[in-house]
Amino acid sequence: MPTLSTSSTSANAPTMTARRVGAIDVARGVALLAMALYHGSWDLTYLGLADFDLFGDPLWLAARTGILGSFLLLSGLSLTLAAEGGIDRRRFLRRFALLVLAAGGVTAVSMVMFPDSPIVFGVLHHMAVASLLGLALLRLPWPALLLLGVAVIA
Repeated sequence: MPTLSTSSTSANAPTMTARRVGAIDVARGVALLAMALYHGSWDLTYLGLADFDLFGDPLWLAARTGILGSFLLLSGLSLTLAAEGGIDRRRFLRRFALLVLAAGGVTAVSMVMFPDSPIVFGVLHHMAVASLLGLALLRLPWPALLLLGVAVIA
């Protein structure tokens, strides 16, 4: 069961080693590359330099869904792996603060660039909220999480 420690250096804190999982790192890299390509295509279309049908073409819609899904899946998986020995409060709060700041930055910039349709709750906003919810749900047994997931989808 994960615990929330105040510092990774205290005597009672779980051991926090930077255990990397190569497959997850590769998946993160692929997701970042795919996101950059998608947003680059969006930018080219927005600037009139290309004509990608990002909102109607089933392949673009599937790509967008796959990219978004991979970010959310990898974020949840990373939180679960990080919680195996207990959550380091400082690291968690730092990551959470960075997400909130980045989400706020996206909102602020989009309000200036697109005042008629600013991004008020996007992927980064969702990841910040999901991090808090995920932290609260980490202690639940998997059958309860499965039931909760089915209930949310229904």
